[in-house]
Amino acid sequence: MARIEDIDFWFTEFKEEMINLFNNFSEDLTNRLQQIYADVMKLNEKLDLFSEESNRQHEEIRQEILSLLNSPMQNSIDE
Repeated sequence: MARIEDIDFWFTEFKEEMINLFNNFSEDLTNRLQQIYADVMKLNEKLDLFSEESNRQHEEIRQEILSLLNSPMQNSIDE
């Protein structure tokens, strides 16, 4: 039969190991979340650049279409 001292010693070791595992897990989780945050920020920057470029191209195409619609050649065809 186990002695109380043995059980206390085992429990103390078990508790310390659980705390150590939790701290390791927490640190790893924190590092992963920081990496995810950094990746999300990079992705957000790329999406912003893509959106700005897309809007710029859209506006250029719109201006080209408007200029074609308002060109003298178009006006002479309409007459």
